[in-house]
Amino acid sequence: MKLIQVLSRLLLGALMIASGLNKLLPKPFMQIPDFGGDAGDFMRLLSKSGYLDVVGGLEVAGGLFLVTGFFVPLGLVLVGPVVVNIVLFHVLLDRAKLDPIWIGTGVLFALALGTHSGAFAPLFKPIGSSKG
Repeated sequence: MKLIQVLSRLLLGALMIASGLNKLLPKPFMQIPDFGGDAGDFMRLLSKSGYLDVVGGLEVAGGLFLVTGFFVPLGLVLVGPVVVNIVLFHVLLDRAKLDPIWIGTGVLFALALGTHSGAFAPLFKPIGSSKG
């Protein structure tokens, strides 16, 4: 079980770093698919606005935290919204195919989050219930 925990964190981190660098480098090393319809319009707007640069920075920063093992909960906080948006983009706008990359990203995030769920437990306590 420990192996699955470490592998999910490392794979998610590496995937986030690669995806983020692909957005930030002047010449991408992975071709971003040309989505048609609403999905394509949405991606063009995100790209033109500079929004994807911010997303790329969050992916790289969060991925580095996950890969190095330092501040893993912070890394999960940084990449969590990105992963949620990746999954929602494909579920809502790109329904044509079930791509193992975005499904795998969601599964890796869920495994890594489950491993470090204790770090987020205080978020679910009512205000004033902590002793100290």
